[in-house]
Amino acid sequence: MLKYSVKLFASLKEKAGYDLWHYESEVVLKASALLTAFFEQHPNTANLRGVTRLAVNQSFCSEDLALAATDELALIPPVSGG
Repeated sequence: MLKYSVKLFASLKEKAGYDLWHYESEVVLKASALLTAFFEQHPNTANLRGVTRLAVNQSFCSEDLALAATDELALIPPVSGG
């Protein structure tokens, strides 16, 4: 069993109610599959699906990247500030 840990930021963190999401899979996931799983489990964040980026080891990645359970993963929605 592969165990992925994903850091959540900004509005995703607020809407999910926590800052670290854990997901288990029997197969290696691509970034797109992990994103899909997150948004299926958190339907109140669905409006952010098209604009949220996955960072792997502190760099944004393409959705076809295969993920290792040891990767540092983070979901980052758009943020604004002043």
